[in-house]
Amino acid sequence: MPRWAHETEDRREQILDAAMRVFVEKGFVRATNKDVAREAGITPGLIYYYFENKEAVLQAVLEERSPVQVLAHIPEEMLVQPPRSSCPN
Repeated sequence: MPRWAHETEDRREQILDAAMRVFVEKGFVRATNKDVAREAGITPGLIYYYFENKEAVLQAVLEERSPVQVLAHIPEEMLVQPPRSSCPN
């Protein structure tokens, strides 16, 4: 993968992480892309390079960061392992 492609993916992830924090703190309706940009440490215009609007950011958060999606990316061999016990033997 070219370096720029990796940086692009990192920046997109950075925006989604920031959006999640802002949406939790302010709620989706009160949050703005300016708030998300500030949280991500980028300019507001850069969000529009990756997403059409705030609704598209939310859609990406829901599609990519929901517990169901996270579980879908866990390797199958990890899912069949027994849980670790926190109790001393």
